[in-house]
Amino acid sequence: MESNPQSALGHINRGIAAHRGGDDQQAQRHFADALLSDPSSELGWLWFAEVENDPAKKRYCLDRAWQINPDTAGNEKRNLLSGISPKIPQEISDLEHPPLPPSFCEPPSSSGVIPRIQIRRVRPTRKRVSASPPKPATTTKPSVRKTWIWIGISVFVALVVAVAAAVGFWSTRDKGPEYFIAVVGPMTGPERNVGEQMVRGAQISLNMYNRAAKGHRLGMLVFDDQDDPKLAVDRAKEIVADDRILAVIGHGTSATSLAAAPIYEEAGIAAITGQATADALSQYPAYFRTIFPTSTEGSLLAVYIQQVLNFDTISVVVGPVFTNSHCTARYRMTSPPQARSSIRGSSAQRTTRHRSRRSWMGSLRILTLE
Repeated sequence: MESNPQSALGHINRGIAAHRGGDDQQAQRHFADALLSDPSSELGWLWFAEVENDPAKKRYCLDRAWQINPDTAGNEKRNLLSGISPKIPQEISDLEHPPLPPSFCEPPSSSGVIPRIQIRRVRPTRKRVSASPPKPATTTKPSVRKTWIWIGISVFVALVVAVAAAVGFWSTRDKGPEYFIAVVGPMTGPERNVGEQMVRGAQISLNMYNRAAKGHRLGMLVFDDQDDPKLAVDRAKEIVADDRILAVIGHGTSATSLAAAPIYEEAGIAAITGQATADALSQYPAYFRTIFPTSTEGSLLAVYIQQVLNFDTISVVVGPVFTNSHCTARYRMTSPPQARSSIRGSSAQRTTRHRSRRSWMGSLRILTLE
């Protein structure tokens, strides 16, 4: 493969190789060069979106791919970002569609002279009067004439009503949603796959509702908290400030859900989560979840390990998230004394968990041989 590609396809291939090697920054430069060389490359826009982490810039790339091919493979991810305004990446800012020249945008100047329109006058033709005596005019009975008049009026009114109903139906049909459901979670960062699954599931449910709805349709607004409790508070404040939002789906973890819960509680907005298991979340009556709490999880694990698997020794890898420690504490409470005394613990930091996995396995093997 040439070191300095001269074609858009060559840059795309080099970018794919860099991406597979873990160098997304170098890959993005190659994809940008490919698009600067060939802005009509659908594949180039899709690959640039693949390595772009900013949802707004990713949406811009997917929009450009859709403009080239309405059946593009990026339509599904583009739909997931429907609530985000597109923003052009800096690397390809030269590809932004330029505006029209100012002289073409200004309305034509009026000189005050109204052009004359020539109107062709049609002279009425005179009817010739025959010398023969006029024939007596046939008269219609008044009752028959009135009947036809009422029939005509009825038909006219029916047509007006039908047209008004059709116009009202299509205006309502084409009108966008007035109310929204907020979906908030980690849309970027290491846990962005969780956010994508949340958006995908919410979109499926909204599509089913809108197809069957006879009244107001619902839309979806996506908020990114990056799995950070501080950002979760900011996103929650943005959500409660928007009067169009009726409810919240999120957040992605117990920490972010607990950080945002008081804000939703004060604003009177209901929320539901499928990931937060912290027992403390139960103190908020309007915060629902589709998963059992941590205490139940620890108790079930203890019963299953001891009564089904018949294990009396267990090695526990505990992360810094407080729900992990709560689960372990509940396990200790449920386990019999002889099993509780043999529990071994190992701390795991989130940022180093992938690099530490091999050392964990070595430590567990040592504990097993003891």
